[in-house]
Amino acid sequence: MAQDFNGRFTGNGKIRPCMNDIGFTLLEVVVVMGLLAIGATIAVWSINSILPDMRLKAAARNLKSDMQMARLTAIRHNTFIVSEFDTDHNSYTIFIDDGGEDGTKANNYSQDPGETTIKSIRIHPHLNMFRAKFGSVAGKFAFNSRGAIDGLAGGVYMHNEIKKYRGVAVSRIGKITIKAGVGASDWRSLN
Repeated sequence: MAQDFNGRFTGNGKIRPCMNDIGFTLLEVVVVMGLLAIGATIAVWSINSILPDMRLKAAARNLKSDMQMARLTAIRHNTFIVSEFDTDHNSYTIFIDDGGEDGTKANNYSQDPGETTIKSIRIHPHLNMFRAKFGSVAGKFAFNSRGAIDGLAGGVYMHNEIKKYRGVAVSRIGKITIKAGVGASDWRSLN
């Protein structure tokens, strides 16, 4: 009979592993932990490199959705809905321009006392809203009761810290599209 390293005898001449020998060695555990650490580092780096683009795309989609909601609200309530953009503070406000409490200042593109704010949004601090222009009016436009723009078409444009550009354009008839740009002036429609 063969004897194993722990003094046990085996019947067939082969050495049986001891139950205490089952498991991983310290070296195997260290190698696996090192590989996991390298994988985690690569994953974090990948996520951080795509995060600015994801923020920009999300902000453009959210702005488009808010503009569509404003258009539908104007049609549903048969009123003017104004979207006002503040490029200095990276924010926008959507409100019902019905004159508020007394109704005498309706459709004046200004939020007067008593006019309902539908939405007020500040975009992500890593994004920059650098232009909002609709015809000759800088920073605001209104949907009328038919869902069209009251005035000329235009858009809102923003970029992230790695200088990727997105814009949301509104046509005269109220069609809202997202645009991508390689610079502040070269735009192509994405939808």
